[in-house]
Amino acid sequence: MTLLRLAFAVVAMPLQMALNLYILSSCSLLMMPLLSFVLGPTVMIAGCIGLYGWAMSWNRAGE
Repeated sequence: MTLLRLAFAVVAMPLQMALNLYILSSCSLLMMPLLSFVLGPTVMIAGCIGLYGWAMSWNRAGE
């Protein structure tokens, strides 16, 4: 589970930063507060919570 979250962070961070830079370059700097709240750490936290929920739904071998 830890490796899954680490892999998610390694893949998601560069893509998230590239998306933020693209939106900032195509729009104006007025989008920066919106990007920091909506597409900032919120996406990473939601992704980690989603991965945690998915991993906790796995059936255990002993049960």
